[in-house]
Amino acid sequence: MELARPPRRILCVATPGFGDALLATPLIRSLKRAWPAASIDLLVHRGREAMLEGNPDLHRALPVRKRPGPFALLAMLARLTGRYDLALCAMPSDRNMFTMRLAARRLVVSLYGSPSRSPTKRRVATLAFQKDMQANTVGQMLAFADVLGIPRCFEVVPPTPAVPPTEVPDQPFAVVHATTRREAKRWSEDGWRAVGAALQRAGLQPVVTAGPDDDRGYLDRVQTWLGAATLDLAGRLSIAEVGALSSKAALFFGVDTATSHLAAAVGAPTVTLFGSGNSLVWSPWPRGYDRDFVPFSGRPGVERVGNVTVVQAGADGLDSLPPEPVLEAIQATLASKPS
Repeated sequence: MELARPPRRILCVATPGFGDALLATPLIRSLKRAWPAASIDLLVHRGREAMLEGNPDLHRALPVRKRPGPFALLAMLARLTGRYDLALCAMPSDRNMFTMRLAARRLVVSLYGSPSRSPTKRRVATLAFQKDMQANTVGQMLAFADVLGIPRCFEVVPPTPAVPPTEVPDQPFAVVHATTRREAKRWSEDGWRAVGAALQRAGLQPVVTAGPDDDRGYLDRVQTWLGAATLDLAGRLSIAEVGALSSKAALFFGVDTATSHLAAAVGAPTVTLFGSGNSLVWSPWPRGYDRDFVPFSGRPGVERVGNVTVVQAGADGLDSLPPEPVLEAIQATLASKPS
């Protein structure tokens, strides 16, 4: 797309998750570096704006309800209509397309299939292109930079808490993020017991974090399985505070969740477990990684790039993943600095 003049106001969509908001930040930085005078807003589901706290490239995050009622939808449209020069939509639902088309004079959208298979959306958009489903999510977002003819900036920008977390152990520690709201992302009791023993041998105190809606009963069991004097901070820190805490950790160990992306972004030595999730698309983006090809293959096994190690389970899912490759990944991460 050729623009006659630099856009003054840009609107992007990064719903629905915390991870989506964080992995949109390389595109936001690319836009801001190319057009420093532009004011950039990001539309996110309510609550996800916490992942953007203190972001220097954003004018503001605009939180919206996941399923707004008619009055909330009308209020949102009244607030956005005609306010932007350019809109970028990576989540092309009918509602998003309608909202963004009203919001901006030009709309660029990435579609899950060929634009020829979505003629209505192609007509609504100023420009539509096919999303590369074999690219990491960061690469999928940066494809907008390619379409706009601006340089890619690969940096994932973590949130910055207004006040640093105060509950930081005075001894070496590992942040452990054991669960999400999805049961498919839970590991086995044997696995957690083995990790607890490994952390104890390494002299690291486990610091357990979790989201406010994660299963408290399961977290209590994980802390028992870890078998060490854990520091329980589950649900007590903001997402920005979790990032700040992880930046001081000797290790971040967790399942496939937004917090793993955050740990990677702040530079923590990060080991992430993937079950049914595709690490090719959803792996944490290693800090400082600036290449156009995916950092991880998505194949079962252990892969390490920079400060991130991914352990991808096989077809049977995360619960069937044995402890041995995970322990080897943890030991290798602790023994050496990121390349």
